[in-house]
Amino acid sequence: MKTQNFEQFNPFLNLYSKTSLCLDEPRYFLQLLLTCTKTHPLECLKLVENMNFIRVPNIQERGHYDKEPVQLILAIYSKLNMDSKNNKKSIKKVLDIFDSMLTHNHLITSANNAIELTL
Repeated sequence: MKTQNFEQFNPFLNLYSKTSLCLDEPRYFLQLLLTCTKTHPLECLKLVENMNFIRVPNIQERGHYDKEPVQLILAIYSKLNMDSKNNKKSIKKVLDIFDSMLTHNHLITSANNAIELTL
């Protein structure tokens, strides 16, 4: 899917983000959202809100992901923060999602690495 088709596929992506298939195989969906964040940060935020990152990924099983969730939420935050005056509520949602990610051990390392890169 190309970034310019994102709006056309957004209703489908919204439904897909709520499915068990997305929960089981999130990596490619997360990578797609990462490519679309620059042009559609609010829509990507809505899609991330539908997702659940509680499942610990296992590289030996399907659905493995690494740092993609943290990268995605930081990319959305970065884009929305460029116009923070008009995106206050959305930025709060992003920070809430990031805080909830920090409750999952499998995402803490990725979050710590991302924070260390900014220091």
